[in-house]
Amino acid sequence: MANCLLCLDHKPRAIIIESFFSSVLLHKISTTQKKMPCLYISTNINLDEVDTDPIFSEATKAVASIIGKPENFVMVILKGSVAISFNGNKEPAAYAEVVSMGGMNGEVKRRLIATLGTILQNKLCIPRTRFFLKVYDTTAGRNVSKI
Repeated sequence: MANCLLCLDHKPRAIIIESFFSSVLLHKISTTQKKMPCLYISTNINLDEVDTDPIFSEATKAVASIIGKPENFVMVILKGSVAISFNGNKEPAAYAEVVSMGGMNGEVKRRLIATLGTILQNKLCIPRTRFFLKVYDTTAGRNVSKI
């Protein structure tokens, strides 16, 4: 039998169902890239004519320094032209998710929101008030060995 999420007889071991993307992203990161923080940014801005290299560079440095992981462990995904409505309108906005194995607390979350919001405001003209960040700590609620 094929290994397929749509097959009724197939029972995947553990998939967090919040949204399809989140579940796939969390499953992938939690099983294959546990030490790699990942920042996924979606925006309704068309990025076809935008130089995104500075965004990738600044976001990578920010996530690494704030979470306390090496830059070479940080993955950044940036997707533009996503249908986003915020506060009932489609003015420039962004939604981001950070997934990390540890390193998350209230202060880290506040710094991530402020720093990433500033990067998006400076590079894409997205007001910080139209940026939403969701943070996942894959170690939350469980004992993690530091071996």
